[in-house]
Amino acid sequence: MASIKKLSFPILEELFDNGPRQRMPLWKRCDHTEWATFKRVIGMLLSQGMIEIVALPGTVQTGFDLTEEGHELIVSLRATDDSPVV
Repeated sequence: MASIKKLSFPILEELFDNGPRQRMPLWKRCDHTEWATFKRVIGMLLSQGMIEIVALPGTVQTGFDLTEEGHELIVSLRATDDSPVV
């Protein structure tokens, strides 16, 4: 099984780069192979306070977005990342 960082980082980056998303579109954009694993990672990120459930603008639906803590984590990880930004 892949490490938690490899599973959670694409989710956090997608939310950082593109804003709030519903679960299914987020899963499709993050290229997770198994839906069950993705749901477990989402649950873990929620319990750790990295993401939160929010109302999606202009709809009556809810989705996920980064918390302030999740936003700060991505900013700090990107600041220490030596790879070029694409």
